[in-house]
Amino acid sequence: MRIVKLIAGLILATSAAAQVLPPSPITIPPSPELEAAPLFKEPVWLGQKYVNEGDFRKLEDLIENLVTTKARNKDGRPELFMLEQGLDEWFEIPRSAGDRYINMKLEGWKREFPTSAYQPIVTAMYMNSAAWRARGNGFASTVTDEGWELFHQLSRNAWFTLINNKETSSRIPSWYSNAISFGLSAGIPAAEISSLFDEGIARHPGYLPIYFSYLRVYAPRWGGTFEDADKFIRDQVTAKTNVDGEVLYTRLYWSLDQYNGQQASLFEESLVSWTRMRKGFEQMMREYPESDWNLANFASFACRAHDATSYGKLRPKVFPVRFEEASPEGISLDVCDARFMKKA
Repeated sequence: MRIVKLIAGLILATSAAAQVLPPSPITIPPSPELEAAPLFKEPVWLGQKYVNEGDFRKLEDLIENLVTTKARNKDGRPELFMLEQGLDEWFEIPRSAGDRYINMKLEGWKREFPTSAYQPIVTAMYMNSAAWRARGNGFASTVTDEGWELFHQLSRNAWFTLINNKETSSRIPSWYSNAISFGLSAGIPAAEISSLFDEGIARHPGYLPIYFSYLRVYAPRWGGTFEDADKFIRDQVTAKTNVDGEVLYTRLYWSLDQYNGQQASLFEESLVSWTRMRKGFEQMMREYPESDWNLANFASFACRAHDATSYGKLRPKVFPVRFEEASPEGISLDVCDARFMKKA
């Protein structure tokens, strides 16, 4: 997401200078070269663009389209999820007058579309970003008492913003993934979060971020266990709500690995089956053959699982930069090549 952070920085650089102006729509000077690039036509960029420019009609239409079509990108991830990742990247960038600017935009959106289903979700996302800024992104041991108090209070604000708009907004699948995430941060009772998860995947089957948000419960670094995580993952793969087959097994273990800090010892410490995970990656590559991101992760996991055959087949197709982005510390292309290439 480096390019998204760069784009977000450019937006904020433009908007920061505009803080002295009256609260009217602020736009970035048009750039035909940028607008013509494929990335700038994707939801990951358009969410930032439309909020920044105050073009909420286009944003409302885009959200309706993404919800109706259940569109996925070339990696197989929901485009709605990618749009929200872009917004989160934008919200996370440090700023001075930026809070006033973003709040102005969100209030303008609410005035223009008072019954919007999506505006409360984005508002809650911004509150959640503020909670993490107050806490800090370090390990729990580095957080001060004041930081924890602010984090929990701001997380509860985000949670209640969603809950108070559930009737209108929960038809959008990301209402559930965000409510689960913010609820966990706010300390909402486990039974209530579990109920939201069951309701969400029943109502929006195939919206992967609902699984990803709830999986945090089972990550050892967040207080869970590998045993409970494995049972949860296997249960979800066999459930009637699963529309992705064995790919869901792969994506959930992939997500669990990220929650747990991408430890090189995943295949030694967890209960993951590499044979089954590989099968999911193979299905994923058939369904999304143009994804260099899925390919890089497939190769990285193959290296960590000591699968010389799979790594040897994948290696010639891997982009080095993507492999670096996909892999944990200590798992470089050089290391994997030294480990396998003479054997493959």
